[in-house]
Amino acid sequence: MKQTFSNREILKEATAILKPHRLKAIGQYLFISFILAILFSVLFGRGALIGSFITIFLVIRWSLSYVKKGSFSFEEAFEGVTFKHFIYFICTLLLIGLSIVGGLILLIVPGIIFAIRLMFAMYISVEKQIKPMAALKESKRITKGYRWKIFWFCCLMGLINILGFLCLFVGILYTIPLSKISTTLLYKKLSEKAVN
Repeated sequence: MKQTFSNREILKEATAILKPHRLKAIGQYLFISFILAILFSVLFGRGALIGSFITIFLVIRWSLSYVKKGSFSFEEAFEGVTFKHFIYFICTLLLIGLSIVGGLILLIVPGIIFAIRLMFAMYISVEKQIKPMAALKESKRITKGYRWKIFWFCCLMGLINILGFLCLFVGILYTIPLSKISTTLLYKKLSEKAVN
């Protein structure tokens, strides 16, 4: 099977995307991931789960926007998104969670396999606004044949974030957004390869 990506290339490309607007991109990511998460938990109280869904949705929109055009604007955060599509996204997240938990109950290895097979379903749901089962099937399709490479990619992202954390915690402010953009790049590369 022809090689689609290398971890080094993806990291290099993700760094090139972040570099010109590093402070703005990191600021936006922190605002979405932390400030909005806290705000939603205060506003919704026990219903903070809805706030978590909104936060995850916005992080994916943020990373897709940076990969596509190198920038993100909060004005476009919900552009073209209907309530129905947002419900599809929530259902997709719940199905991913159930699949992974089900796999972990069987054994740890099936849980990891399910997580890798379904890791792009959220991106597919946000970008293509399709039904949950269709997003899960598409994620399985584009990861087929690349699961070991994706596993090692995830290990590398985890290691990068651990190193960022060890740099007096400040490094993680850069490494987490870098990981999100790297994962989005991987999703786009696998999607394009699956089409060809």
